[in-house]
Amino acid sequence: MKTSTRTTWLGACVALLLTACGHSTTPPVGEDPAAVLAARTGTYDGSWELFGRAADGTVYSATTWTDVAVADRPTFEAERAYLHVVDNLFFAGGMQITQEWLEGVLLEADGSAGQTFIEMDGADVLVDEIEPDHFHYETEVTPADLYFVEGVTPDVLVAGYHVVDKVVTFPGGTETHTVTRMTHLEWNDATGTLQTADFQSLAGVHVKVE
Repeated sequence: MKTSTRTTWLGACVALLLTACGHSTTPPVGEDPAAVLAARTGTYDGSWELFGRAADGTVYSATTWTDVAVADRPTFEAERAYLHVVDNLFFAGGMQITQEWLEGVLLEADGSAGQTFIEMDGADVLVDEIEPDHFHYETEVTPADLYFVEGVTPDVLVAGYHVVDKVVTFPGGTETHTVTRMTHLEWNDATGTLQTADFQSLAGVHVKVE
């Protein structure tokens, strides 16, 4: 495996596993955006595992890594308020990748906090809080996501999406984010027959350390 290919894939993977580093103990809608950002500011240590899928449907551990994400520098604009996040990922063998994105809330007409969003490389993802401290969002599958999916390439992919689920808990008073990602794929096999697969492609934890 070439380092350049692996690095490209890992960078794309990170863009899709954005996990809304911060949270507030109640849904942010209607709150003071400054208070929302203050609650989300901090440093988060994480550990992650990505899963691949073999041609026979077997799901296997493809790679693991740790990371340190720092969310700070609150910024307020006319229609949104956000933090700058810098995330350093560390892999076995000494490879390190740094990713950056914006994370915050859209602003309502009265200036209060609205829906949570994440922006990376100019693309926005809207995050739903389906119940207190339980978050959910979807992203499309990209060509880089197929790196560890045997038998599925961009040429044969018909449709695909990820569903990311995050639950925030406080064991021993420590803010902990547990993240899982399910992936749905549809593709045409060598005979032109439509195939589908659903599998867990990611698991990870972020712990707020400061």
